[in-house]
Amino acid sequence: MRVHPLVPSELTLFVVNGVGEQTNRLRTFPNPSNLGIPGPSTNGVTPDFGHENNNLADNNNAKTLGGRVVFALGDLRLPWPFPESAADLTGTHLGLSGMGGMYDLEGNLGYDMWSADWSVDYRGVSLSGEAMYSKNHFLTPRLAPGSPAGAPVLVAPTVFTRQQEHLYGFFVQGAFPLMRRPPYGKRLTGVFVYNEMWRRGPLLDFLLNYNDGTTVYESMTAYRDGAPFVTRRISKYTAGAHWQLSDRFAAKAEYSYWVMGKSTARTQTSLGLNDIYQGAFSLVMGF
Repeated sequence: MRVHPLVPSELTLFVVNGVGEQTNRLRTFPNPSNLGIPGPSTNGVTPDFGHENNNLADNNNAKTLGGRVVFALGDLRLPWPFPESAADLTGTHLGLSGMGGMYDLEGNLGYDMWSADWSVDYRGVSLSGEAMYSKNHFLTPRLAPGSPAGAPVLVAPTVFTRQQEHLYGFFVQGAFPLMRRPPYGKRLTGVFVYNEMWRRGPLLDFLLNYNDGTTVYESMTAYRDGAPFVTRRISKYTAGAHWQLSDRFAAKAEYSYWVMGKSTARTQTSLGLNDIYQGAFSLVMGF
């Protein structure tokens, strides 16, 4: 029986802890010697998108609601003049996802993120990608009025401003067989990936090794009154090869290049304007 393509093949609703704070303040298990939550540190509060905090003590924050719907189109038959027997595309799908909630311990800072992902495969040649949009609040310390860029000074005692930023971008990935039957192993596949990422938000001052009198922060950002909203961008190119040695073992090699010329505004500490390149090799065991 053929199912109408507008009927989703997957529909998921979930409630999870979601994204937490980047600065780990914890909410420990009840203990008579620790009944409170430490306030924000001098460098403020931002979402922990990198999952740097992996402790399991906090399990009672405001929850995140989310959902995902997938439309699997099955075989996509291309019209004439392509022969039907040679032009069937398999693995075709479109997925839509979204989630949002509060992420700080006090429940004052929120975020939401949305994405659309797709993929299509034709005889081992695949094209896939994803586009995403996220909006989140964050707390950042305020610079003292008239504070020079060369010797920044924060308002004392520390005053935080609640700001909002927008993050959005996409990636497109193409994979194709380099050798369907290599002399050793099962398959050698080549991969090309292109990424774009934008940030739309207030222009922040980047401070290096800032000492607030008790702690030295290797890097932090601060808000200057009247700072404009700006749009910044990072591009990334990746080329790689995936060698499937057996059902359980694979070898991977890749080279990536980040274009950072528009990642930030030119200042005395504009370290992000330097392009970045990286090579990597890995052996993977799956079980």
